[in-house]
Amino acid sequence: MLDRVYLRAACSTVLNSPRSLARAGRNANEITIPKVSVTGLGDYKRNVGYKTGWINFDYETKALGYDRGIRLLADVMDVEEAGVMGCFV
Repeated sequence: MLDRVYLRAACSTVLNSPRSLARAGRNANEITIPKVSVTGLGDYKRNVGYKTGWINFDYETKALGYDRGIRLLADVMDVEEAGVMGCFV
């Protein structure tokens, strides 16, 4: 629930990429992210047209610098008064 509220209010969410692009790595402190390489711009000529280029899509492994987590503790009475059912994930 907190994540949804944050995503609605944050101005930079348009820069977030889908979770499906990042994948778990071989080790616990690694993830793999997409790496895209393309050829540079070429000259256009009327007689020949566009030059042929290439695109390379591959995954690059990145090591995570920190292993972080947090546990939020809420008082039972506060939760009941707020009318929130369930737990925060």
